[in-house]
Amino acid sequence: MPFTVLSVFDVVPRKIGGVETLAAELSRQINALGGRSVLAFCEKPTPAVTEFFAGCGAEILAVPEISARGLPAALAFFSLVRRTHAGQVHLSFTSFLSPVAWACRAGGARRVYFTDQTSRERGEVPAVVSSFKQLAACLLASAYDRVFCVSGYVHGQNARRGYVRPDRLITLYNSVDFTRIADEQRGLAFRRKFAIGADKILVVQVSCLRPEKGLADLIHAAALALAQDSRLHFLIAGEGPCRDKYMQLCGKLGIANSVTFTGLVEDPMGEGLFAAADIACQFSRWQEAFAWVIAEAMAHRKPVIATQVGGIPEVIEDGVTGCLIPPADPPAGAKRILELSRDRALRVSMGDAGYDRAWKHFNLKDNVACLLSAYGVLQGIALPDKVAAAKA
Repeated sequence: MPFTVLSVFDVVPRKIGGVETLAAELSRQINALGGRSVLAFCEKPTPAVTEFFAGCGAEILAVPEISARGLPAALAFFSLVRRTHAGQVHLSFTSFLSPVAWACRAGGARRVYFTDQTSRERGEVPAVVSSFKQLAACLLASAYDRVFCVSGYVHGQNARRGYVRPDRLITLYNSVDFTRIADEQRGLAFRRKFAIGADKILVVQVSCLRPEKGLADLIHAAALALAQDSRLHFLIAGEGPCRDKYMQLCGKLGIANSVTFTGLVEDPMGEGLFAAADIACQFSRWQEAFAWVIAEAMAHRKPVIATQVGGIPEVIEDGVTGCLIPPADPPAGAKRILELSRDRALRVSMGDAGYDRAWKHFNLKDNVACLLSAYGVLQGIALPDKVAAAKA
């Protein structure tokens, strides 16, 4: 009987983003090795995402109970592992310290993994806990054979907490599917869809519309930059609870005609969002674990301006592939936007350097192969230094 890998993502698959491309590539590589891939989400994928998964050879399940907590969650995971006969289970976006990992083992899984994608509040440091709570946390975490950290920042947070043995922590960056990079024509089509002229210098941020993503800072930076360069146009892609608030802020600052809110874009890469852009931004205020969209923009040869928080400085090489700025500092953001808007050669050089960096560190096919090696599925693969410990 072929080996079965159950990958559980406690997310709603509403768009073709980083999670979905990772799940599809993982399934393709598992199938190529003669295995069986089962993908479980908390809701049924949308038709567009279902179509995207059609060619990857995965079995797709919608299991709302994986979002539960405590005993109901444990029972749901136990039943799921028993039903799929999964020998290996990989959990993502689920609760880290919970009984579900042990429930997976009780259901028959030989190995259980967890990927830590946790972004943390600004200035957050690991809290000091009592000896009893530390012991309980270590016991729950001991069910994991490996804990994959999507950046060195996340790795450091886990190491400081001490819930997981150091030899079980592996840094493995989030990745981009380079086969899906959009061409210039799709970029132009995306601009036409939202009535953005080809002569405009387009600055984009793709994120959930919530305060942690720093969109108010981006909007204030946009107002400052537009006062000096009318060729600029800003595009904010995504949905979230603060959309109306941000649109009102644009009106208050007198820049509503220069800012486009797209709502949810089902396939940002495939629809040409990044290809349409000249500059990408990520003005987050909280400690981003990685910021997937930065790597996606870099793969499209776009320079990125982002805040120096969390794992972002590991993604962007300041002054080479983009610019790092302090969080909550619109004047600094406006300054960098103007530097790039006025210097096309700089945009091109940073974009080219970003592509090279993304290809080297954030290539989906390579990083999924490293993941399978950590599973013990592949033998003898040459691993980057950052995941050499996976062969242990």
